[in-house]
Amino acid sequence: RRQLAEVLDHILGFDGNEFYFFPAHEDDDDVMPPHFLGLEFHNIVHAFEGAVPIGVMSNRDGRIECLINPADYQIQEDDQIIVIAEDNDTFSAMAIPIEPSKEPESPMREAKSMLPLELSTPKSPSAGGDEVGEQVLFLGWRRDVADMIGFLDELVPSNSKLVILSTTTQEDRDLDMQENGRNLELKHLTIEHRYGNHVARRHLEDLPLESFSAVLILSEKKDEQALLHADSRSIASLLLVRDIQSRRMSNAASELMKATEKNCMKNMQLSSRKCTIISEVLDGNQQRGMQLQKLSDFIASNDLMSRVIAMIAEHPAVNGVLAKLLSSSGDNIDLCPYDRYALPGEELSFYELSERSLSKREVLLGYIISEELIINPDDKHERKALPLETTQLVVIRTSEKATRGRRSTFHRSNR
Repeated sequence: RRQLAEVLDHILGFDGNEFYFFPAHEDDDDVMPPHFLGLEFHNIVHAFEGAVPIGVMSNRDGRIECLINPADYQIQEDDQIIVIAEDNDTFSAMAIPIEPSKEPESPMREAKSMLPLELSTPKSPSAGGDEVGEQVLFLGWRRDVADMIGFLDELVPSNSKLVILSTTTQEDRDLDMQENGRNLELKHLTIEHRYGNHVARRHLEDLPLESFSAVLILSEKKDEQALLHADSRSIASLLLVRDIQSRRMSNAASELMKATEKNCMKNMQLSSRKCTIISEVLDGNQQRGMQLQKLSDFIASNDLMSRVIAMIAEHPAVNGVLAKLLSSSGDNIDLCPYDRYALPGEELSFYELSERSLSKREVLLGYIISEELIINPDDKHERKALPLETTQLVVIRTSEKATRGRRSTFHRSNR
């Protein structure tokens, strides 16, 4: 999901918002405000200027634990509030005491109760019938691909399928999985292994590229030491996949036009946009060039890992936060449609939307409005009517994967 990856890229960088801890405990005067003590976490979500609280670093008798969105947790003297802010000097706690016994006043409390059920309640999976699975394609093979497969299995719905195309032999793939200690007992994925060169058009054309919801282009393990060569292959694969998808979309649209004549091209274009292509580009210069040309939906590279390491080096406690947010179960960053919490034409402030999301145990971080990402907005009090069709909300929510217990099979084809 390109836009979700953009959110993570923003938070894991040093140019935008990042994680901070309040109080920082840098000196003896740096303590938790007295009027915060004893309050539940949901009571302090709106108690900061210039920041969005997302959780607590709990310190009980020297035992430190990272808690993301612990709505009913009571703040203690030695705790730290985890916030997202631009810098450590761009946010502050409000001096006005908050009564623990009553919810902060909100001008939209009445409006919240008037929300239709379908807007205020998250949509759950269909009660009857099988789930519609994802179709995912890996082009290339890395030594740690077994870890990616295991993590992907925890994220996708049941009846999903992963196709892997690589010049790495089946024997070497099995050996890599054994060396990584991964005994893949997959719950939601079936795997189809294919042998082929993902830079060869004829091998790519054998794949149903129009049916995949995501394509991940990896650097082959034999190219790990040659960054430019690996990046050249990734870019070539990306361009070939895009070209084949575009041609098939055009051909299918032409056929459909003969029968329907209306909305064909629009529907095909919407369908093609659902395929997210993630390219692994190792050289930073190549990455920036591809971003400028918008060749790929999102670029994963060594730069991202370097930023994570630098962030943890500066604030070691960030490691616990990332472990929570990036896990496949529990609380994590997600996107939801704007109409889940707002009616058409309704003017709401960030704080009002935030209160509605809190009622569903979600923490609002920001918006994506017509492709523009806004995390921790400045004008949190300003009421505005956002475009319903082109706005998404960035939230922290509990993953439904935490309650999944379904089983599926592990299938392998040597085709």
